[in-house]
Amino acid sequence: MSGPPRGPLRRLLRAFGFILLILALAGLAVPLAGLVPDDTGQGEALLARREPAAARPYFERAARGGSARAAWLLGRMQEEGLGTPPDAAKALALYQRAARMGNRDAQKRVADRLSAPRPGVPDSPTPDDLAQAAAWYMRAGQRGDNEARFQAGLCWQDGRGVPRDRGKALRWFTRAARRGHVQAMKQAAETHLALADDPAQPKNQAVERSRARDWLVAAAGTGDAAAMFRLGELYRDGVLPDARPGDDLDWFSRAASAGDAMAQYLVGQRLERGEGVDAYPLEAAQWYRMAADQGHAAAMLRLADMYFDGRGVFRDRDEATRLRQAAGSVDAASRAALCDLYATGVPAARDAAAAADWCRQAAMGGDVRSRFLYGLLLERGLGTARDELESAKWLAAAAGQGMPQAQYALALLYLGGRGVVRDAAQAFSLCRKAAEQGLPEAQTLLASMYDEELRTTRNYAQALRWYRRAAGAGDVTAQFTLASMFGKGVGAPADPAQALEWFTRAAQSGDPRAAFNVGLLHLSGANGPPDEVQALDWLLRAARAGDARARLMAALMYQRGQGGPKNPREAFRLARLAAHQGLPQAQAMLGAAYFEGRIVARDLPESCYWLCLATRGPSTEFDVTQAATARARVEKRLTPQQLAAVRDRVAAFAPQPADPSREDDGLAAVRFLPPLPDASPNGKETADEDAGIYGIF
Repeated sequence: MSGPPRGPLRRLLRAFGFILLILALAGLAVPLAGLVPDDTGQGEALLARREPAAARPYFERAARGGSARAAWLLGRMQEEGLGTPPDAAKALALYQRAARMGNRDAQKRVADRLSAPRPGVPDSPTPDDLAQAAAWYMRAGQRGDNEARFQAGLCWQDGRGVPRDRGKALRWFTRAARRGHVQAMKQAAETHLALADDPAQPKNQAVERSRARDWLVAAAGTGDAAAMFRLGELYRDGVLPDARPGDDLDWFSRAASAGDAMAQYLVGQRLERGEGVDAYPLEAAQWYRMAADQGHAAAMLRLADMYFDGRGVFRDRDEATRLRQAAGSVDAASRAALCDLYATGVPAARDAAAAADWCRQAAMGGDVRSRFLYGLLLERGLGTARDELESAKWLAAAAGQGMPQAQYALALLYLGGRGVVRDAAQAFSLCRKAAEQGLPEAQTLLASMYDEELRTTRNYAQALRWYRRAAGAGDVTAQFTLASMFGKGVGAPADPAQALEWFTRAAQSGDPRAAFNVGLLHLSGANGPPDEVQALDWLLRAARAGDARARLMAALMYQRGQGGPKNPREAFRLARLAAHQGLPQAQAMLGAAYFEGRIVARDLPESCYWLCLATRGPSTEFDVTQAATARARVEKRLTPQQLAAVRDRVAAFAPQPADPSREDDGLAAVRFLPPLPDASPNGKETADEDAGIYGIF
């Protein structure tokens, strides 16, 4: 007998019957849905007539009947408070209902709301909110919402609600960009650039960068100034392939013409400096003006400089001041720049009062250099009342931010007890911090603290180490001191070669004491055979810089014919300069010259005057001791009136500092004698009763 099917066949028949039932019910759904009227259109008509209360029942009935658009419109009415008090939570619920029913606008709206903080919902958006938002952006994007595609790309790019994934971000950006979304074009370009530079994702860099350029060009073609500016940056930095000279300026100019303030500033800068184009200050000022009118602070400052100097515009220092004030009022960096300009800029621009005002404002905003400069202004009383306590406070603030110059300045205050309690240990600590950051003057001070205040073999070694670092960084004082240590064998074995090297470097940096020592080392042959020509050259460098000892040594070399022919007149001139500076040996030499009457006419009162000056103080110098003997002889030949006049002049004498502009004052009145032969006609030295005084030096 046959019975009902069993086993697998029976299960198969049941499944087939279930599928037929589902299809039948789906077929009935369409005519049944038509039984529920869709009142969405009537509600929209009432809403258009500004009757939201009357429209609401129609939307609610249509939403119950399955109208996604009605649910979407109810959400908007709830959010905007049309016919009902606004309620963000209820609006979100209605948007979610419409989104589940497939409304694309609602899907994006839900994503927007979930990805932003919501009133009354602490810690929103939560990770779950962000995950739902990303999902809704993608669903709306799949249904054709271009902005949702762009936002989905941002979610994948930034890791908001989904794992960070540049490849997926690029796909969403590209979908939106192909439909004309300008921001998506720019983001697609930036993603291509990031992929080109990502070592974890080996790509063809040139291809990625070409694609980035193509998207930026497309965005620029819509008139987007930011895309034009970005192209200018990439061409300027050599990122894009096939760049030609001037491509960067071309795109910057397009962005500037499209109204981008930063591009206008850069084009103005190029024209002002003549970078890639002929310098054209007039046009530069025009671009700066356009950028300044948009509030670009750096452009305001550059235009102010042009008004101050009269470049490209008529000089107008009132306008320059107005522009600087405007820049400083809107931008912290401009306040710091104005502080620096007025405090340390070119002399014509410096203004102590303005510096104090802008430095105070910038210092209060946290700018470290402004805090340092304001501290110095307070310490010196420039543009503001002197206040050492306030100065120390601002220098300490800058030092605390790690600025080596401020640390060094504060160390000096601690050493002197100015504005702070004297504290050598704190000074040492601050100085060391600045020195370790490479500040040459701090390294020199630290070395001197080891050298002068902590005298042990170990500390001499530390002093030598810090002097070396400062000298290597170009600090002239450190170079001179290091050379002296090598010359004297202090802290290290004596090393004439090192001494000569460091004295020479200091001399080349303009230190006359070092030039004098270089001359002496060459003259003495401390580092090889004596070289009188080199010695005289270095001594003359020091002499021209005002070093009295160098002037005396050069005078003696000219007198003896060392390093070149004898030159008695130049010897006298140099000795005279050193004598007026108060050098006893030079004064003795001048006294002998006036007594002997070989270079200048004999003048016993003048000779006595200089010999008296040379011997006023105790001295063990041989030439000064000899001058005392000569002085005694000369005084015997003067009348009481002459001797009294000499003593009055001696009492009134004051050493004169070196002044190149006045050094030869009075030299024209000196009566030089024609050169005398070295020997008498019969070949014997001329002799007279004063031969013991001649040539005492």
